[in-house]
Amino acid sequence: MAAVRPTARPGSVTVVVVLTWIVAFFSALAGVIMLLASDEVLAEAGISASNAAVYSWTEIAFGVITALVAIGLSNGNRFSRFLVTVLMAVRAALTLWTVISWWGTAGSWSALVSGLFAILVISMLWNARANEFFRST
Repeated sequence: MAAVRPTARPGSVTVVVVLTWIVAFFSALAGVIMLLASDEVLAEAGISASNAAVYSWTEIAFGVITALVAIGLSNGNRFSRFLVTVLMAVRAALTLWTVISWWGTAGSWSALVSGLFAILVISMLWNARANEFFRST
């Protein structure tokens, strides 16, 4: 009996996986940098040592969770796909609110780009080839 071969991961999903890994790396790095920051640097930034510790460990945890989601996406995990989709949908909705609220300012343009990026990520995860990949795994 021949084994059913899973569909190869499409390029669009690979792009999302790479972007997810980048977010995971920089989140963890930000947490580590803040953990290593001196009290003088924290004080200059107006951040207490206790707040910095909470923020640092939260960023590190977020980075680890994001890395797990990246692994799940690369393996065709549907729950990882769902998580990324929900987060990008929330980002797109918040972007719409920001663009309406800040229309005409520099912030509205960066928010618009962020929202378009979120919509692009969703479309890359839900195109026909991506659907086939997630269905076959």
